[in-house]
Amino acid sequence: MDSKTVSPDKILALAPMAGYTDFPYRKLISQFSSVLMTSEMLSAKSILYNNKETIKCVLDVNREEKTGIQLMGSEPEILEKTIEQINSIATPYFIELNAGCPVKKVVKKGSGSALLTDLKNFTEVVQVMRKITKGLFSVKIRLGWSRGDIVAKEVVHILENEGVDWVTIHGRTRDQMYKGEADWELIGEIAETGHIPIIGNGDITSKEAVFDKFSKYNLKGIAIGRGVIGRPWIFKEIETDNFSLTNEDKLKIILKHIDAAVSYYGNPRGIIKITVHLMKYIREDRGSKDIRSILSRERDINVIKRVLTEHFIGENIKTVEVLNN
Repeated sequence: MDSKTVSPDKILALAPMAGYTDFPYRKLISQFSSVLMTSEMLSAKSILYNNKETIKCVLDVNREEKTGIQLMGSEPEILEKTIEQINSIATPYFIELNAGCPVKKVVKKGSGSALLTDLKNFTEVVQVMRKITKGLFSVKIRLGWSRGDIVAKEVVHILENEGVDWVTIHGRTRDQMYKGEADWELIGEIAETGHIPIIGNGDITSKEAVFDKFSKYNLKGIAIGRGVIGRPWIFKEIETDNFSLTNEDKLKIILKHIDAAVSYYGNPRGIIKITVHLMKYIREDRGSKDIRSILSRERDINVIKRVLTEHFIGENIKTVEVLNN
C-alpha cells in the first residue's frame, strides 16, 4: 500500500456511537468523504413496536448512501420480525448485528457483548438475520467478555460459516469497556487466518494510525469511532495529502452542524444535542476552558454562534460574513 493513499480495495468506516453519529453528523461527514457509515445502534424491539424516534432513524438511511442500520437484540424471533419491518420501509446499504456494546443496560438484556457469552443463541440470531436480510449483512463484535474468555476467533469462524459479509472487531473485551488499549495484534491475527473480510476498530485517531494498521495487518478496513468526534473531516485528512483547514473553515463547518441539528431536532433540543459536539470541536484549542463552560449551558443559538465566531476568528468584519454564509 502506498504510504500516502488508501488502496481502493480498502474500506474506511464510521463506527456508530450513541449520541454522536446521528443523521445530522453523518450528513456532515459525507460532505467530506464517501465512507461506510452505520446508524446509531437501534433497539430491534423499538422498531417492531413502532417507536416514533427509532422509526425516524430507520427512515433516515433512505436519504443516505452507503449507510447501514445497526440492530441491538438477542431474540431470534424479534430480530426476524424487525428486519421484515425494515425491509418494508427502508433500503439500508446493509444491516448489522451489534454484538459488541459493553453498556450495562444493553448487556443485562442479553444484547451487545452479552451475545458472546451464549454462542448457541448467538448463532441462532445470526442465522435468522442472515436469512431474512435482503442485502449485505455484517456483525460487530468485541474480543470476548473478558481476557479470560476471548472468543473472537471462534465467533469469526461461526460468522464465516453463516455467510456474513464482513465482521467489525473492536479490539477490547467487554470488561475493558473503553479503557486500556485495543489489541490490534489479535485483530490482525484473526484477519490473517480467517476467510472473511475484517474491519478493525479501536483507538484510531490519526492518518498515521490508519496507515500503520493497514501496513501491519491483512485488514479489509478500519472503522473510526471516538477519533471522528469533533473532526468530521478526519476521513478527508486520511484520503488527501496536505489537507488542512483554517479557523474560518472550521467555524463554517461547526455553524453548519449547529443549523443542521436544530433543523433536524428543533430548538432547543437541537442545541442540547449539539453541545457534546461543540465541546469536542474546541477541546484542544488554547484558552477554550471558559468557552466550553459557556457553551455547556447556553441555549440561545445566536449567542452560541457569536461565542464560537469570536473564538475562531475574533471580532472583525469576518464575523458578520461567516454568520451570514
